[in-house]
Amino acid sequence: MSDPNFGEDGKVPKNGPGSLEKKLCRSCKHEMPVDANKCIECSSLQNWKRYLSFSTAILSLILALVSVLALAIPIWDEVLAEKVASPVTSLVDVNDTGLATFVVTNKGNAPAVLEHILVGTNEAVIRMSLDTTTKDERIIKPNDISVIKLRADLDDNVDDLWELVKLYRDSAGCQIQVGVITPDGKRESVLVDVSTAGYEEPANGSACPLKVAKLITQTLQFLSNNDDYKKSLCQVVQKHPRDPANPMLGPECTKILAEF
Repeated sequence: MSDPNFGEDGKVPKNGPGSLEKKLCRSCKHEMPVDANKCIECSSLQNWKRYLSFSTAILSLILALVSVLALAIPIWDEVLAEKVASPVTSLVDVNDTGLATFVVTNKGNAPAVLEHILVGTNEAVIRMSLDTTTKDERIIKPNDISVIKLRADLDDNVDDLWELVKLYRDSAGCQIQVGVITPDGKRESVLVDVSTAGYEEPANGSACPLKVAKLITQTLQFLSNNDDYKKSLCQVVQKHPRDPANPMLGPECTKILAEF
């Protein structure tokens, strides 16, 4: 019986090693032995291994795309995120002249513009002056910390100084608020955190009255040494005595008012 792997004459194989049958290269169409696994013209593989180079290229592209997306996602998150300003303000100190130190931070992702700081109680409200701050200092940038020093914004008149005296006489309902303009143009007010630094074991919730009492006391002392304010302060005392049943003026105010 003849071997099926050989020709009829038993010498020339039909296929397998040494076969004379031909096939075309899958890439360049060059003629090659039917059992060849690699084209001698273009070096392309003819068996299943030819898919490996294609898969490797695709895999490289996918990895590159994933890397780019990994870098781009945080950027797009930042671009598409809602722009929100979240200012936080703390009153940390008041010096002997009534100069108050505020620390302003912004925990949001957009800037806010500081518009005003108000100090108030159930009886009265005064505004802190921003006249000594620059426009740049009033812009609260995200993740930024700004330290500003402010005085009470008081004109030399009885009405303004009476608000200050009312705060001095009654600190119940003490509050400090900061007003800001948000990126969308809205005006918002947030409560100011009042530090208890400098006080020994202050009672819970007493930080605001303590700091405001110092702010008002030192401001009154500062203004009473200013000749421009002395007359108005004495007029306040005369018009609004602490004890209406015994409205006595001190000798200095009596002298000052007598001169006008």
